[in-house]
Amino acid sequence: MSDPVGDAVNTIDRKLDMSGKSDAASAAPHDMMNMSGALPADPLIDRLDQSGQLDRIAHAVMGGDEFGHGGLSSDERLAFFADMAGKLDGQSLAALGNAFARADTGGFDPVTEIGQAIATHAAPQTRIDYIAAMKPQLDDAARSGHGLGHGAAEMRVAEATAVGEVLASLRGSYAEAGFNAIGDRLPDVLTAATDEQMMTIANHGAASSGISWNADSFEASMNDANLSSPPLSQAALPGESLPSPDGGLLKN
Repeated sequence: MSDPVGDAVNTIDRKLDMSGKSDAASAAPHDMMNMSGALPADPLIDRLDQSGQLDRIAHAVMGGDEFGHGGLSSDERLAFFADMAGKLDGQSLAALGNAFARADTGGFDPVTEIGQAIATHAAPQTRIDYIAAMKPQLDDAARSGHGLGHGAAEMRVAEATAVGEVLASLRGSYAEAGFNAIGDRLPDVLTAATDEQMMTIANHGAASSGISWNADSFEASMNDANLSSPPLSQAALPGESLPSPDGGLLKN
């Protein structure tokens, strides 16, 4: 029986295995974009994730193969994320973000760029599903937060920032659903926003429009969800009580 998704995975696998002989590995992300337009995109991503090839795609995008070949430019990477955000469901987008979080040459930037792409290009329900898919990771990070190394701590902030970008993009009933989806991990999301803006200002003298949040947008989302919105500068203070989606208080 024909298995188009399996055939696509095999084709991508062959391209990835050609690294070291040519720059063919850098074509694998483009192949994935093209194939995801002709095939059901979510089963393709799920199969790549299960086989470990999604991690190799992330390395290829970031130029992370052991021979130093391949890699997409910044503009090409953003186009790749935008394309994926418009095609995939929330669970598959979370899997994609996880692959870039694991990539040795990945890290903070691609994870937050995926969040921005989802906030801009994904349907509202897909954004909510992405938030729900990411919440268990934030739960795990909170439980194992003590003694985290710098890299692990940075990824926790990156993932929370990505979720925050998506949450801040929601309006109306979708905003309420987004806050319900993140639940008691809202303090982590707010902390990520505050820490990133403070870090950017400290390093560059001004908040970067590229990865720092738009506080006005997030406040509008909170208002649409019928939450009072504490200033971002105060939202992440230890011990601070924050509004929860059900009208109670969350303790940071």
